[in-house]
Amino acid sequence: MDIDINVDDNYGADQTGTVRFVVPEPDPVTGIISPSEYTTSSQDIYLYTNGLILIGSILDPNDGYDFFDAYADYLLNDDGNPNTVPETTAFVATLSLDADLGTLADTYSFELFSQIDGGIGDFSTTTGTWNFVGGNTDFAYYEDLSGYNLPDVVVTPLLSNTETGESGRINGTANRVGVTGGSSGGGGQDVGLDETIRVDFVEDFTGTPASTGYTEATVDLHFDNHVLVNGAETSFYVSPGKISSVNIRAYDDADFVLDTENEDPDNVGDIYNDTVDTITKVEINGVEYTVNDVDPLDGYMVIFEADGTVTISGLKNNDSVVVYTVDGFTTIEYAYVDGDAYVNETLELTGLVDGADQSFSLQGFGASAFIPGDALTMNFDLEVFDGDGDTAYVEDGIQILLSPDDHIIIHGTDGDDSGVDALETSTDQAATIIGYDGDDELIGDSGNDILIGGDGDDLLIGGEGDDTMTGGLGVDVFQWELNDQGTAGDSAVDTITDFDTATVANGGDILNLADLLIGEESSDLINYLRFDTNVDGDAVIQISSSGAFTDTDDAAAIASKVDQTIVLNDVDLTDLGGATDQDIINHLVDSGKLITD
Repeated sequence: MDIDINVDDNYGADQTGTVRFVVPEPDPVTGIISPSEYTTSSQDIYLYTNGLILIGSILDPNDGYDFFDAYADYLLNDDGNPNTVPETTAFVATLSLDADLGTLADTYSFELFSQIDGGIGDFSTTTGTWNFVGGNTDFAYYEDLSGYNLPDVVVTPLLSNTETGESGRINGTANRVGVTGGSSGGGGQDVGLDETIRVDFVEDFTGTPASTGYTEATVDLHFDNHVLVNGAETSFYVSPGKISSVNIRAYDDADFVLDTENEDPDNVGDIYNDTVDTITKVEINGVEYTVNDVDPLDGYMVIFEADGTVTISGLKNNDSVVVYTVDGFTTIEYAYVDGDAYVNETLELTGLVDGADQSFSLQGFGASAFIPGDALTMNFDLEVFDGDGDTAYVEDGIQILLSPDDHIIIHGTDGDDSGVDALETSTDQAATIIGYDGDDELIGDSGNDILIGGDGDDLLIGGEGDDTMTGGLGVDVFQWELNDQGTAGDSAVDTITDFDTATVANGGDILNLADLLIGEESSDLINYLRFDTNVDGDAVIQISSSGAFTDTDDAAAIASKVDQTIVLNDVDLTDLGGATDQDIINHLVDSGKLITD
């Protein structure tokens, strides 16, 4: 934040100075406030600040929202109770300034509440490499052949009229699909009265469409899990000169991920195990709708229904429709609506034209899928100012790096990142800390962190959680502190990937357990430390931080007392200097590789 980590000494002739966040100003001509460059579930994130608090929110300031609205949503639910999971807040950054010239304690914190789109990619079955399978069958699907791990798209029929005895088929080709079996009585390639097309975005699909009506008990349709998407798009085919109406429903699949406990992949029965996800935005040919509207120019009527669905009337041939929810969805349905008969009595919106009951078919399916990609860099601007009113703009004054799974990444410099410049995370989120060159201090917190020292003689402290540490070149110290451990029988498990077994004088690494072991003496370390080998042949250090091991303990008794485990990858017990636990302890202590007090 500041070269000496103390912004309170940034002052002119009158008084001390401070620092504050800077957010985009309204356009001087249009008055429009632009969103940030970041999105969450394809929704724009806008920045709000009072100087010390920066809120990233999907609330649009162009709709009249201000910082206090965004802050209120961050703090409270709609019922006024404390908000543990804000619905519109993506993240909050806070500057903590101590107002003390003599201390170097000015810091910032960062809270992440929703996935920031990093590895997001758009796809459409009308472009790229897709294999369409089915046609006049119980279902059809588009298989991704691109190699980019795009979702497979499964299309199934739904009928609201069962009097015909027909269970419904998907009728179509790669270019257009419809449903057969509804009350319209046709066998054509369209969606008419009582007919709905359901689209599921899934992963690792297997199955074979059959030339029969759709029956859940016999359909051959399986996949590993649903895939979260947003901005689902399709294009409508309507007979030239005619118009049509559709009700669109978005769903979240209840079995969103693979049942790892039972190792049972999703199947067709899971397709219908879902809940409605409220549609919040619609785009028709690129024009955005977020409230009920009748467009007299283009003839569209858009109604956001009370049940979370949306009904659109006035659709013409080749119209493109894109729908969004706040947090994405897994499934979408397109149901035919008899437009002439459709009346929204609550809103009393009218304006439909004759012929709105024309059936339609759908021309391809697309969406934005949240596919893991590269780490995401988030930059926030600052302004430093003094008592005279002098200011200095600091572009990208704060930098946060997130991996696609909300994993924070902290980069060091080529110098010594230690002392007040130590690389430290203070969050429950998992973090990766990279030291690079220099003698660095890397300090994790309660997440499952990854620490990479790089070149130089580094100090690595994983903290609580199951951490992975790589020292790199130099004499590195791996240190544990009191309360970093787990509990007896349920230990924390930390891994050192490159522990150098050479003596310290020859560049070997060091284990520092002084703060972890309680009441130890050099003569009784056998009560605190035991050594074993795992199935991969790696050396394993079993630790009882309270010294509960006894001479009569068997393997089961030891396991019940271990509260900290250290795995040394690619290290053999013989490399640690002995055949017995006591021999290994003696060697490590005598060679300076084990610090216990």
